Amino acid sequence: MLRHSFGKQMVRKNINLSTIKDLMGHENIQTTIIYARSDEGSMMRAVV
Repeated sequence: MLRHSFGKQMVRKNINLSTIKDLMGHENIQTTIIYARSDEGSMMRAVV
């Protein structure tokens, strides 16, 4: 849960995905992209 929260917070702060990948120790960027997927709350905030 802590790792997921860390990844999501980094995305919210607009940190480059490559940087997040390195900070989280992922070997593959596809793993990091999971954190960049929009959730319903993010989509609503973008529209409102």
